[in-house]
Amino acid sequence: MCLLYTLRQHIYCLSLSWLRIVQLYACAGYMAILLTLIVYYCCMALRLICSLRRIKQLTQLRWQIKQQAKLLEQQLVQLERK
Repeated sequence: MCLLYTLRQHIYCLSLSWLRIVQLYACAGYMAILLTLIVYYCCMALRLICSLRRIKQLTQLRWQIKQQAKLLEQQLVQLERK
């Protein structure tokens, strides 16, 4: 916060017209919005990646459980035949 205040004071001390100062603030505002959107969409992408990874892990676990169930069923059938 203190850094922004000192930057603001420095801008006002420059020999710029008010139009240039307004343009500078507008550019800073656009940059802030752009950075905010970049961070937001990065977070959303990370959330999506984590969800997809979790779904993949659950799918693999389900497949492994089905394979183990088939194996146990085959072993049970073999024991019943004996």
